[in-house]
Amino acid sequence: MSCDSDNKGDNINAVKAINNDADSERFQRKLRGKDTKYACLWRLGRVSGLRISDLLSLRFGEVKESEFRVTEKKTKKERVIELDHAIRVYLARYAILNNLRDNDYLFPGKTRSKPLSRSQAYRVFSTVGKELFPGTKIGTHTMRKTFAMNLFFSSKGDINAVKEALNHKYIDTTMRYLVDSEGFFEYLRVFLTQQT
Repeated sequence: MSCDSDNKGDNINAVKAINNDADSERFQRKLRGKDTKYACLWRLGRVSGLRISDLLSLRFGEVKESEFRVTEKKTKKERVIELDHAIRVYLARYAILNNLRDNDYLFPGKTRSKPLSRSQAYRVFSTVGKELFPGTKIGTHTMRKTFAMNLFFSSKGDINAVKEALNHKYIDTTMRYLVDSEGFFEYLRVFLTQQT
């Protein structure tokens, strides 16, 4: 496994972001058809920017408030994740539907005592991605790339905001995320045109 891999088979340079809201919703609906936990994983991942390893270790009680803290497994840095009302309502409904208690993993595996595995999450994301977006590699790291692109667009191109939010040490790592995403160069073209 290379250092650029978040999961076996999920090379971050290969997977793509899903930047179109309609495509993101289609992807989420299709994941929900597999199991609600995959749809919830997608939604929380794309609004938080957390890595799959950090998402899968979350317990329901940790995400009930408007913000929660995570010490990232990869970087050992702490992040504060703010959740808006819509995602909190979504998580609460998901927890009710799945009978989750505070100490239960948010994304349980076959048993409640263990979290969903990274490889299983990847398999489901990849399978759904192939069905909806033939020729585009989708994996669990797609959530993080989607978060990065959404933040880049909403911050009007503030790459430092994206770098900080992702806890990247180097700006070139952040650039690799963005340059590989659909819409990045079109956004830059429009942005630079408006500046002149």
